[in-house]
Amino acid sequence: MQQNELLTHGENRTRVVLLGGPQEITFLVKEALEMERPGQSYWTEKHTIRGEGEFLIVQTLDPVLAQSLRPNILFLLQPLSLEQFSAVLEQVTDGGIVVYDKDLNDVVLALGQGTNFYRHIPFDRMAEPVENYSTPIGMVPISESLAPVVPYLQGIEELLRHLGIQSEAFAEVLSMQ
Repeated sequence: MQQNELLTHGENRTRVVLLGGPQEITFLVKEALEMERPGQSYWTEKHTIRGEGEFLIVQTLDPVLAQSLRPNILFLLQPLSLEQFSAVLEQVTDGGIVVYDKDLNDVVLALGQGTNFYRHIPFDRMAEPVENYSTPIGMVPISESLAPVVPYLQGIEELLRHLGIQSEAFAEVLSMQ
């Protein structure tokens, strides 16, 4: 999808923007969503899936694209300048959600300066590789294929919770990787 087509396709959907991070995050989100809410739309710079579901999931490194989409839910994964963060946050829809790494201090500063209202959902980025991830159904072994997403697992779980996916379903997806 071209940018204009992406904007048009997202008009009547919940726009979820993942700003930064490895593309494996989008695939993990897709796997979890497809279990309970199949038919969603996904876009990364390398892959596009057009569905008729209620969500448009976009992963990008481009803060200008993130702004233009006016996200309902924003998952911040890359450090940006305070000016860039502020510009992106200004475009989050009123009543939206911002999930972010607690260690991105600029995010915290920008969150306090915004003029629109949205929920702040911080997560702890895991600094060390883990062999198992604690879930409501117990410890789930983490495969090598998930190595790029391990630092973001808590944030991904929070994001999915706000998309209506229970932690148990997320644990099931992790165990299948």
